[in-house]
Amino acid sequence: MRRRLVVLSICLLFAIPAAAEKGNQQSSSVQFGIGISGGFWGVSQFKIQHIPLEFRQVPVHPDRNPADFPFNNDDPPSEIRTVNDDTVNLFPIGWDIAVTPQVLFRNKYLLRAGPQWSPPLYPLHPVAVPGTASASERNTREQNQMGTILRGTGTSLTYYAVEQRINYIPGALAQLEARKGAVFSFIAGMSMTSCRLVVERGYDRYNSLETLDRSSLATLYFYFPHAGIRLTNTDEGGRNWKGGLALLAGPVFIQGRAASTAPNFQFSTTRGFMVKIEVLFDYFHQH
Repeated sequence: MRRRLVVLSICLLFAIPAAAEKGNQQSSSVQFGIGISGGFWGVSQFKIQHIPLEFRQVPVHPDRNPADFPFNNDDPPSEIRTVNDDTVNLFPIGWDIAVTPQVLFRNKYLLRAGPQWSPPLYPLHPVAVPGTASASERNTREQNQMGTILRGTGTSLTYYAVEQRINYIPGALAQLEARKGAVFSFIAGMSMTSCRLVVERGYDRYNSLETLDRSSLATLYFYFPHAGIRLTNTDEGGRNWKGGLALLAGPVFIQGRAASTAPNFQFSTTRGFMVKIEVLFDYFHQH
């Protein structure tokens, strides 16, 4: 699905200028332009499970108190702590920006396609919190020398956490807009964006986090077939620029591809629902 969407967008990317140039030679009813859009979106389901064992195993801190060993009845004392697997809730809100060549037919039908980026709105970074906090309040998963999340003395807690980061490889956006009068439009389209997941391991000492290392876990891809309406400012005085506000909604399909550093990670395709508020600016060259 991802390859098909990218190929379609690339084809449209090159086809739009060619179609517009040909149309301009034949009829003034075809206009070529450029669009810039950005929006905020929310997903109903956004979580991961089954973090591979190698990402949850953390060596004990070198400054540990030897009096704390052995622990968990390990004989000889274990130098590795395995933090329990748990569901990690990722932040379900993001934003994106797209730059799209576009062509307007008969001042009514607008076709746009181009690259799209989607940085996390609030990147999920590990934060040290009291060990009594609930799982929904913590974005770290921790364990002490006794195998619990309670804080104590003599040794640090080990932890792992999942971070959301931007994927600098762009996704794609393709939309068809049908105008109904000067203000209202109907939009249908497809977009694909992505983000990277990184696992951080380390130590929770003195209510602050000490990072041991970070490793790539996976790339998540968001496929968003959508439809909605747009309100556009009226064209007064033949302005080349037009602004608008759109409300889009539709199902979202989230697929994961494991990083080379995490061959054992498996991400099941997740289905949810996405709502997006989008701001659009269109520019058309007036002949």
